[in-house]
Amino acid sequence: MRIRVKLYPEEHDELVLPLHYNHAVQGFVYSNLDAGLARWVHDEGHAYFRRNFKMFTFARLGGRYRIHQGRISFLEGVTIRIAAVDADLLASIAEHLLKRPQVRLGNEVCRVDEVAVEPKPEVGQEDRLVVRAASPITVYSTLTTIRGSRKTYYYSPYEDEWSQGIISNLARKAKSLCWQTDPERDLEGSYLKPLRVTTRDMSVVNYKGNIIKGWLGIYELRLPEPYFWLAYDAGLGAKNAQGFGMFDVLRPRQVMEEPEVCSHNAN
Repeated sequence: MRIRVKLYPEEHDELVLPLHYNHAVQGFVYSNLDAGLARWVHDEGHAYFRRNFKMFTFARLGGRYRIHQGRISFLEGVTIRIAAVDADLLASIAEHLLKRPQVRLGNEVCRVDEVAVEPKPEVGQEDRLVVRAASPITVYSTLTTIRGSRKTYYYSPYEDEWSQGIISNLARKAKSLCWQTDPERDLEGSYLKPLRVTTRDMSVVNYKGNIIKGWLGIYELRLPEPYFWLAYDAGLGAKNAQGFGMFDVLRPRQVMEEPEVCSHNAN
């Protein structure tokens, strides 16, 4: 399930945020949840061994903008799109926003102009879909160097480990939800492979001082239907609750008309 929120600044003509705004948007999500639910999602979530899946994600902010001196200014308000597996999470956000005359996004005081449920895409029985990353998709491994230090390696969509990591991550999400099935068997033959992805689609995000690399672009996605909806609601790849892995389904005509996109979070 997904919702779309439209905000306008109350105190200024433009809504000004840090260029790397993922933490501000994540804070917006948590601050507009019931306190108990926010604590559970943040501290516990859906656990699988050492993993803690929050099961929500969000897209890059939408709206006309300009970038100046390391900040991004939205000129006509901003749109936040949030997806979640748990409908109660989105319902809590919507309820809070509709009751509050003012909310905060980062340091900006905003008024809520719209809260709407997004319609689901019509995917029918198709198991191969063309999708566009609505926020960067990230896949990584933590490696130990010969000196004993730890290093994070981020994969590109053109490395075999990219698709493998996507599918393995999705299997762990299904297990964290206690699905009574065998995800490894179910996901045999599944993949996410690049269709229109260039170096311009690499996005480098500074999240609370940590550098995270992800990729935008257009991909072919093959998943069994239940796993497609899990990915659609929870996000593809890692670090979803930090604003990574949300995607949209494209129809064939949209693929032909889709312009190349350069991320405003990219360095």
